[in-house]
Amino acid sequence: MSMRRPWWGAAAAALAVLAIAGTVGAQAAPDETPYFMLGDPMPSNPAAVPWRVMVLTGGPVAAEISSNKWSVGDVAAFVSNLAAGRDAWGGLALAPGETEELGWVAGGRAQANIVAFQLSYGLVTTGSGSLTEGFVRLMREASAGKIEGGEYPLEGTNLRGQAWQDLALRANAPVPIIPRFFGLRKLSVGVGVHFLSGVHYFDIGASGTVNDPDAKPQITFLQASQAQGRAFDVGVAASLSRRLSVEAAYVGAGALNWTGVKTATITEGNIGSLDSPPWEEAPPFTYDLPAVALVGVHLRPLPVGLLQLSGYYAIVGVNRPEPAFTRLQGEASVSALGLVRASLGAAKDSNEQQARVYGSMGVGLGAIGLTVRATNLQEIAKGTHARSLGLAVMGSLGF
Repeated sequence: MSMRRPWWGAAAAALAVLAIAGTVGAQAAPDETPYFMLGDPMPSNPAAVPWRVMVLTGGPVAAEISSNKWSVGDVAAFVSNLAAGRDAWGGLALAPGETEELGWVAGGRAQANIVAFQLSYGLVTTGSGSLTEGFVRLMREASAGKIEGGEYPLEGTNLRGQAWQDLALRANAPVPIIPRFFGLRKLSVGVGVHFLSGVHYFDIGASGTVNDPDAKPQITFLQASQAQGRAFDVGVAASLSRRLSVEAAYVGAGALNWTGVKTATITEGNIGSLDSPPWEEAPPFTYDLPAVALVGVHLRPLPVGLLQLSGYYAIVGVNRPEPAFTRLQGEASVSALGLVRASLGAAKDSNEQQARVYGSMGVGLGAIGLTVRATNLQEIAKGTHARSLGLAVMGSLGF
């Protein structure tokens, strides 16, 4: 079974609205998206990308992994086996035999900013789902060539992941004249388009219980080998005064049209064929990427502008009947003479019990620099034993 796989009173009022909105988000099954990663320093809003004469950037190379039982090391081992095209149980053989809910988003890209334009190319992998203890145990024993017997509860097993290449072009421009009629200092709009090329898709689902005559087991596998698609971004950023600005964006809306699809079904009668599922050709299908809608408020309380306070509210999966989750986020960032840049913030997702604390540190001058960003600082000291972690590195060179 191969699986490759955003004066004081105005800002305070705006932040209060964000806080209230963050308590009413819908909750649904988790669905990972690469378009609003905490570990990714790239602005999600195309209207917020700063103009540069020319800047070449390596990264961000970023990854976020979350888990309820497994460690980050366990999840990384499992995902790396899928990404390398090895058998799915290559990672399961090393993971704890417990019911596990996990999710991952990882990617890397190179990009060039030339005045108002930004061109980038990257590879992205995302996935999420749940693996029951019975399914993990069954897969382990099947990989060893011996299913020992007893009951294997499979109900609730579902895992989906995919990987694709992303060639993106973004641009923004100031809006003339109109801002004056609304009392704005500045208004910018931005758009972006992503040309997507799928690398691999897989979907695993299971129900019933093996060796229980009253709960007939069924395990289904689906995989696809290639896809083409598009996604788009649109955003606006407005400066209300020298110290207060706002933004809004709708990013990552699009779809991947998968072809080269195969499916396989395992039942009690052919449970021994787990190591070589009976694949059959299946029709193409379309996967709608979860889009993100976000609004943000930025306040610079000091005259010299060294400190910035930001608040964001985002809905992830807004293009679906039930959004995957909502996010409320607050951040403080400082810049010391433009040489050292640091930020500290916290984000609370509606589908998570605890907020995640994150931070970044960057050194450089102007458009030349190196930035390291870490998500979930509460867990980072645990290293590979952490259950939720995100890291990103980005370097830039230019004018």
